[in-house]
Amino acid sequence: MKTIFLLGFLLLLPAFLSKAPIFDENSPILMLDQSNFDEITQGFKEKSWVLLFYAPWCPHCNDIQSVYESLQKKLQDKFIFAQIDSEKSLEIKERFGVSQFPTILVVDHETQIYHKYRGTRQEDVIELFLTKNYKEFPGIDLPSRPSLFKTLKNYYNQVGTPIVVGGIVIASILLIFTLVDLVKGEKKEKVDINELLKESEEQEQKSQQNNKKQKQQKKQQNEEKSSSNQQDKKKQKDKKDQ
Repeated sequence: MKTIFLLGFLLLLPAFLSKAPIFDENSPILMLDQSNFDEITQGFKEKSWVLLFYAPWCPHCNDIQSVYESLQKKLQDKFIFAQIDSEKSLEIKERFGVSQFPTILVVDHETQIYHKYRGTRQEDVIELFLTKNYKEFPGIDLPSRPSLFKTLKNYYNQVGTPIVVGGIVIASILLIFTLVDLVKGEKKEKVDINELLKESEEQEQKSQQNNKKQKQQKKQQNEEKSSSNQQDKKKQKDKKDQ
């Protein structure tokens, strides 16, 4: 009986430890993942960001939840606070070199570099780091998005071979459609260029015709003026002869 109870406890243990930081849906603390991270952050230009990387199985991540919420209320005018589930966003975790949980990073919107907090989980210490001295710690340039190969490799490590095979098939199909769209775009661009050249030639022809017409009109005006002068001279001569 004790053995069965122990096995049952071990099976249920991950469920107890899987409780992740849960913030209210109306909370201003953002939930970021691989599907929206780059779109939402957009270079961190408006405010500096505070990123909390956590893991569902990490008990310390649950302990820091109330501290993080309290800091958000105090410092929301200076920072945007966000949370990232590292288990669901392996690519972002590796992009920022996160290996321990919880991990707090500050992304400075002016310098475009990020700083890693390495202190205790005490609220006053973290607040001091955010408001006074995080710039005194070594900073790292914001990492760019990984290559397609590295993304697929991370995906493989996350979900395993069977799903990856299907994912590669889907990725190949998407790649084919992307190449088709690029080819169509190139053709469209060539057509547009030809149309522009055609319009330019038509405009040049019109301009030449207008110039020719203006020259003819000017020539006709000069001839009429010359004829009128000759008539005036003849009239003056006739008056003298009389």
